[in-house]
Amino acid sequence: VLLPPDFDIDSFLATCRGLPETITENGNFDTLLGVLEFINLADVLSESTGSFTLFAPTDEAFTNLPDGMLACLIKPENMDVLDDILEYHFVEGHLLSSNLKNTTTITTLNGGNVVIDFSNGFEINDSIVSTPDLEASNGVIHGIDSVLIPSNLDVNIFLATCQDIPETASANGNFETFVTA
Repeated sequence: VLLPPDFDIDSFLATCRGLPETITENGNFDTLLGVLEFINLADVLSESTGSFTLFAPTDEAFTNLPDGMLACLIKPENMDVLDDILEYHFVEGHLLSSNLKNTTTITTLNGGNVVIDFSNGFEINDSIVSTPDLEASNGVIHGIDSVLIPSNLDVNIFLATCQDIPETASANGNFETFVTA
């Protein structure tokens, strides 16, 4: 097939891949893809005719979560919390970085707000956007360096719900005799 010299093959291919395929193609979002598949959101995104902006935590971002957080999130009883966190990373519409303005507040799919900040580069809340504008057929992805946590989730309280009695006693620090027994 002959193509004009100014034909951008990468942009064309982006129009053929949905968000999950674009995440896979990039190679820096395997953990995100895993949790999206875990709650069946990857299939929904593949089949979606809507357009979304995804603030996508990199694999490294997931390693920076507090100890035990990811394991706690993927427990069956915590699916609602995981879903809420993931929806906090999605915005309806195709928002390229060039379409965003400094200090813009955007409502995410979970109903919470994120703030765009260009004063020190491109940031979403306190997350640095390391890879902006990865286009897909049904949206755009901005790779970020941390997992966004909705303001209504107290991480310490959530993690405490995942501990058994000895872990809770050990974390408290006042029950060393009980823990060693």
